[in-house]
Amino acid sequence: MKKIGISLLLVMLTVLSSCGKKEEELLIKNYKTAKVMSGTLKETQNFVGYIEGKEEVYLGAKMGGKIISLYGEEGQRIKAGTILGQLDGEESKVGIAVANNIALSLESLSLSTSAMFDEQIKALEQKKEQIKTSISIAESSILVAEAGKKGASKGLEDVKTIAASQLETVASQLEQAQVGLETAQSNYDNSLETLTQKENDIYSNSKIAVNQMTNFTTSVFDTLDLIIGITEKNKDKNDDFETFLGGNKVETKEKSETLLRTLQEKIKTLKEKNTFLKSENASKEDIYATLVWINTDMYPLLKELLGTSYDMFNESIPSEGSLSLGTLSNYKTQMLGFQNNLDSIMLSVSATTELGIQGAINNIQNFKKNKTMQLDLLKKQVELAEKNIETLQKTYKNYEAITSGQVSDTETKNVIAQEQKTMAEKQKTIAEQQLKELEASIESMKKQKQAKLDELNTKKEEVGGNKMTSIVYLDNTKIISSLDGVVTKKFGEIGQVVGGGVPLYIVANDDIVKVHVSVPENSLKDIMLGEEVKINLEESKKEVIGKVTKILPTIDKITKTANIEIEIQNKDHSIKIGMYVKTYFAHISQGQEKQDRGMLIPNSAIIADLGVPGVYVIKDNIATFKNIEIISSGKTHSQIKGLKIGEIVITQGKENISDGEKLK
Repeated sequence: MKKIGISLLLVMLTVLSSCGKKEEELLIKNYKTAKVMSGTLKETQNFVGYIEGKEEVYLGAKMGGKIISLYGEEGQRIKAGTILGQLDGEESKVGIAVANNIALSLESLSLSTSAMFDEQIKALEQKKEQIKTSISIAESSILVAEAGKKGASKGLEDVKTIAASQLETVASQLEQAQVGLETAQSNYDNSLETLTQKENDIYSNSKIAVNQMTNFTTSVFDTLDLIIGITEKNKDKNDDFETFLGGNKVETKEKSETLLRTLQEKIKTLKEKNTFLKSENASKEDIYATLVWINTDMYPLLKELLGTSYDMFNESIPSEGSLSLGTLSNYKTQMLGFQNNLDSIMLSVSATTELGIQGAINNIQNFKKNKTMQLDLLKKQVELAEKNIETLQKTYKNYEAITSGQVSDTETKNVIAQEQKTMAEKQKTIAEQQLKELEASIESMKKQKQAKLDELNTKKEEVGGNKMTSIVYLDNTKIISSLDGVVTKKFGEIGQVVGGGVPLYIVANDDIVKVHVSVPENSLKDIMLGEEVKINLEESKKEVIGKVTKILPTIDKITKTANIEIEIQNKDHSIKIGMYVKTYFAHISQGQEKQDRGMLIPNSAIIADLGVPGVYVIKDNIATFKNIEIISSGKTHSQIKGLKIGEIVITQGKENISDGEKLK
């Protein structure tokens, strides 16, 4: 029994010993550390500070407008490029849609224009081949006539028979030539009628374009006059916000007012011209001159006025009265709308023609060139047909004289040969002249085609530029984050109207955070840039080390404190922006330089091994006991020797650690 009792006792001791080891292993895992800091112990003071992100941005849309969506929420972590919200960009969307429609119309017009020129060139090329054939036939006829003249030996009766046969041929050719003349004359008359109708349509559309410009210009003037007030009826309407209009840049308002007064004078001239063009006394030259005047005089003025007025509204100071942020945003949107309308009135495109002021100018210029070329070509065809008939009539009379016996045998044979040669030479000359003119017409047609396509391509590029401008405007209505971080503040509500640049979000990058501390004036002498500061995070009971990165040079007159910034690495984002923390500065005596500082460690890190003070230093997860020399001690820290700045010492849980032990 005695042996059994001893055995049970040993088993129990073994079990208890095992439990103790497990508990010891568990305690080893629960330890806290601190860094060895630089400093000379005078007195460790603490100050309360608050956390901010090192880098933060205020985000808003570049363009003003009504808020239609807000996606970001406070506390949300986002990446650079994240869209946080959107303002109303209807004007820009309309601009993009208009640009797309014009681009499609221009492409269609390019295809139809190219096809039209190709068809005309093809017809001229076919005519060219026919004329070449006529030249070849004429050259063969000349050779035959020359041979007949040299070796004519047939009798008179044979000659008369040949002459009679030729007479019938010439008579047939004369009939065909007469039909050709009638056809050429008909083509000329029909083309003249068609071109006249087309010309009337072009000038009618031109007058419509002038009338549209007159109405548009009047609308622009009336709108801006209500705001700026240069006429008698409107000059007192903006008294409550006149000083705010363009307040940030007064010259924009002054320039807008000057341009508006210039427009006021030119509108009178425009209205007079528009009224005159509606009368029967207006000539085509009057219409064209008015179009050119609008393009070179009115259009640049309107363009500059609308751009300057937009800048004026952009530089205005919002007021609580008639010039609120929403009103300014609406004014800017209205100016953009006017600019889009102005561009459309100056030039728009259908699938078959160009419209607007510049479109009318282009149509008139192109029509004049084409009309002259087409009518000249048709007129020459009529003239050539008349010359051909004249030649055939003369030849017919000669053959008629031969068949009636009015000339001798020898004369007859010579006359026949000579007439055949003369007729062939004239036909060749006429054909060569036609060929030369056709080749010139073909070359001219090709140049016109290329010039027209180049002009349309230029317009495509302009439309593309307008589209890109609208896209930029649309992008400027988006609220986009420029950095990775966390949303710290959200302003505004959906439906609210805000100005361009008004902040709607604050986003901060919290990879590195900074602590703002207000330090009394008499403590500033003990703080240096770059010194390490212990920071206590009260919520998590965690201590971290930061560095002083900024000491503001100004002292608050009332509180007699200066602001200091301390940076803390925060890669795990465990330190939250807005937290309040305690900062502990290990001060140095006045007059000491940084190189005279010693090392400071928390008192909680010090243990005594056989009466000799020391600490456990952790490196590569291994705890090593090192002896230290204590220079002086304070309430929370001691100044020591025997360690290196930056080494990590164990402050809690050290009682359960052995020298050389590997920690987890």
